[in-house]
Amino acid sequence: MRISAHICFIAILLAITTVSGQQLRRSVISNGAVNARSGSNASIQGSLGQGIVGMARQSNVETGIGFWYRQPKATTRVIIPRSEGDIGTTVSVPVILATSRNLLRDGPRDVIVTLRYNRTVLVHKGSQSVRFVGDDAIMTVRATVTDSVGIIAELPFLVALGTVEKSPLEIVSVEWPRGGFIRAIKENGEFTVLGLCREGDTVRLIKRSNATGIIGVYPNPIVRDAVVSVSAGQNSHYSALLVDGMGRPIRTLYDGELTAGRHEIALPSEYLPSGQYFVVLMNGQETHSRAVIIGK
Repeated sequence: MRISAHICFIAILLAITTVSGQQLRRSVISNGAVNARSGSNASIQGSLGQGIVGMARQSNVETGIGFWYRQPKATTRVIIPRSEGDIGTTVSVPVILATSRNLLRDGPRDVIVTLRYNRTVLVHKGSQSVRFVGDDAIMTVRATVTDSVGIIAELPFLVALGTVEKSPLEIVSVEWPRGGFIRAIKENGEFTVLGLCREGDTVRLIKRSNATGIIGVYPNPIVRDAVVSVSAGQNSHYSALLVDGMGRPIRTLYDGELTAGRHEIALPSEYLPSGQYFVVLMNGQETHSRAVIIGK
């Protein structure tokens, strides 16, 4: 009898040692709930019995298997910038991973982005999957992300004379199929058709003269150096600045006279940390901006 009592005491002591060795912490409301962390930073959440027994799993980093999961600490921000284009031209609309935190701790990740836009204004010329609901086009973009910031996809569209002058570029959803809960912050864009003149219910094309604006930044994202292509609507004094996400000037790219027409301005990214920036073009009457990503 005394031997049996000793055996029971030793078994209880071993169970307590095993549980305490996994750093159990009460974290959910249930009878004997625990949250145990393994050495590989995976967690098991459930009742005390589940914590001791364990649940079937493929590996500590897999999700959806028993109670094992990665801590939901990854955050991403996916944006589509505002853009514009003339009817009959082909434009490229980027889907940008502007910022991320703890996204790539397990390596590259697959992402699925669902977009909505007006099918009468933008005609997709790529290979992405698209379905139609009335005048809306619903596009599914599948890609693999290998860097903490960068362009997820470049989507080519033909600009058409549609039923509206502007099309939403709405991010319906952002899904990260592997890796547990990842928070996704979405920032929608908008596309504006240029060269239209509305008279009552009639929309007509007009011939456009040179307009002031930023045509593009190449390449984008920027790894080392880039070129900013701008259009000067008239002979005037122009300033081009690189500013950060808070609007603070980081670097003056150009400050001087430009003749009407197209010009290229150098954008060196040396010594600049990775992240989202904006190129700003000003001539005293107009201000134009374009989002750029520096990823090193």
